[in-house]
Amino acid sequence: EVQHLGVNLENYKLKLRQKSPDNTIIFQSASYKAKKGFFYSLKAIKELSKTHQNFEFRIVGSGTQEEVLEMEGWIREFGIGDKVHLLGALPHSEYLKELAESDIFLHPSVTAPDGDSEGGSPVGITEASAMGIPVVSSLHADIPEVVLNGKSGLLAPERDYMKLAEFLVYFIDNPEKRTEFGLFGRKRIE
Repeated sequence: EVQHLGVNLENYKLKLRQKSPDNTIIFQSASYKAKKGFFYSLKAIKELSKTHQNFEFRIVGSGTQEEVLEMEGWIREFGIGDKVHLLGALPHSEYLKELAESDIFLHPSVTAPDGDSEGGSPVGITEASAMGIPVVSSLHADIPEVVLNGKSGLLAPERDYMKLAEFLVYFIDNPEKRTEFGLFGRKRIE
């Protein structure tokens, strides 16, 4: 029997996501563990930057010194330093402000080389859906229980950064779909 985890909806105000006048904000929040899929997020951002310029990728999270250096190294290697903003760890209240300003929530979890996996669905996905933010994620663990593919978000196969980039383009180019998917996600969490 599936038991869904919830959030107190009083803390997550619904905001319809229309096209940002100047900039689309893509957001991810997680520890810098391999299972969180940041490598694939950053590869997708690199692909997206080949065709789109009016966006930024904001990341709330932290990790060991080695994990931080690895993240910074990928950003340099992929040449996307002008698109990616590492905000570090934030108090939950500040994280919620960042989340509320975002247009698309990206979180492509994977099974890590050491076998580590989500084992469930990341709380950040539930929080994003509660705020009416469309989700781009992966077919991993229990994520499909929270994100209904094609209704509240779009789910790619694990490690398929090209498909992730395609899904980001879809939401950037079709802002009305952000509202449609976001409303469905909010209803799902309710």
